[in-house]
Amino acid sequence: LEPSLSADESTESSVDSPVRFESALSFLDQVKTRFYQEPDKYSEFLQIMKDFKSQICDTEEVIHRVCQLFAGHGDLIQGFQHF
Repeated sequence: LEPSLSADESTESSVDSPVRFESALSFLDQVKTRFYQEPDKYSEFLQIMKDFKSQICDTEEVIHRVCQLFAGHGDLIQGFQHF
């Protein structure tokens, strides 16, 4: 799965940033709630995001790791693609 961006989403302006940030926080809450009985999965997701931010892994690897982690949770995979 590869994230797809529309022309509007591919450019980020200061107007879009607060909305995008709120969407990201909402998605994090969704992941945390989904895996409340499996806190290691939530921690692993956060680690994947940290690795990406630190440039330890590239976008392709992040997508692969997240898809494996979220296997069986297609809505989370689809939600992740927005970022």
